[in-house]
Amino acid sequence: MERTVTNSVRVFGIRVLSLFVVTFCGITLHAQDANKPTQDHSKESFVVQRILNTVQFENDGTFAIDSKLVVRLQSASGIQAWGLIQVPYASNEGDATIAEVKVTKPNGAVVSTPDEDIQDTPAPITVQAPLYSDLKIKQLAVKGLEIGDTVSYQQSVHVRKPLIPGQFWFARDFFKNGVVLDERLEIRVPKDRYVKVQSPKLAPKITDESGYRVYLWQTANLEHSPEENNSKPEPGKGPLPDVQITSFRGWDEIARWYQQLEASRITPTPEIKARAEEITRDAKSDDEKIRLLYNYVATKFRYIGVDFGIGRYQPHAAAEVLANGYGDCKDKHTLLAVLILPLPPLSFSRLMETSVTIRSWMRKSMPAFAEMSNMRSALHFGPFRRLSGIRSRRRFRSRGVSAALSVKFRSVLRKRRTRPSLSTTPTIARTIPIGPMSFDPHCHP
Repeated sequence: MERTVTNSVRVFGIRVLSLFVVTFCGITLHAQDANKPTQDHSKESFVVQRILNTVQFENDGTFAIDSKLVVRLQSASGIQAWGLIQVPYASNEGDATIAEVKVTKPNGAVVSTPDEDIQDTPAPITVQAPLYSDLKIKQLAVKGLEIGDTVSYQQSVHVRKPLIPGQFWFARDFFKNGVVLDERLEIRVPKDRYVKVQSPKLAPKITDESGYRVYLWQTANLEHSPEENNSKPEPGKGPLPDVQITSFRGWDEIARWYQQLEASRITPTPEIKARAEEITRDAKSDDEKIRLLYNYVATKFRYIGVDFGIGRYQPHAAAEVLANGYGDCKDKHTLLAVLILPLPPLSFSRLMETSVTIRSWMRKSMPAFAEMSNMRSALHFGPFRRLSGIRSRRRFRSRGVSAALSVKFRSVLRKRRTRPSLSTTPTIARTIPIGPMSFDPHCHP
């Protein structure tokens, strides 16, 4: 779950359903209204003539994303951008397809790329990070591309084993990285199913068809705007996606689902109890015991992720992590939580946003599990029950030096014995004394 995000990984977005980010596929462009003024797009590296994305959800949580696109290539950089079709997917949850890849020459000649040229490769993160995963990419190099050609293709991702059965969610932005003459997004949900839909800038057309409620957005991007500012917005204040939809009524539904995943994994065993007693035998206070147990988990257990299907979110049992000597952030949290169970602080899981730049738009009003894929442990310290977070991959340092607790807190899902909630934690740089330790929220970017 927790991992370094590389440039290549950003191609795919990393919480699991951000893995089904849609590139676009095509059909022919409708004739333009002759009464409208024609804009000159001849200097663009490419012009997307039409995008059509169709997303259909079922009551059991399964869904399909089908896309079609037509794009005219006007420069070498345009060929570079569109010459390789890539479709990310998780093989344990579903599959992906690429079809009808055609290049139309200015003289009308058509060059087709055969389906047998499609490659099925591991996602780059599974090669570059200590991670075993079912994340894959279907990719196809388009044949015969030259400046002036028009390429069209179709692609789809079908999820047949949903992460949370019976629930679904989706978020996306319209294409803004170039000129688009016509873009359409159609989302189909069972007619009688509760859903919440938000699209602050463009209202959809809503119809009922064959047992489904159909939401249709149609837009265009006729001017290639400069690249967006890459500065990190404050949590909860970033721009909202153009379209969001969720079947969850509240964050408490997500928390209860995760509690069920974790419940069987946090049972202390005699081996774990004996190890905790051995580590804390000479400690003079509970704070020192916590520090010793934390350092033990953070430094003695290697970070290795084993992320297949639900394993991206469900931790291994604490006893299994202890025996293996490795785990990812959720595994190490689970072991740490079991080790400190006899101590006064209350430990509970928190799932955090992966990237502030991408996930800063997360709001209480639109619960969606895919926007979180990082875990911290949270402890209540002292008479004021101050809430502090720790990350089980960092080592505490001595008095007067920043301790490696949680980093740059953002909106988190707090899962306690009482009602779960979504809350925003501080982001300002400050040092919080915790017994013989100190905490700098910005010590690990």
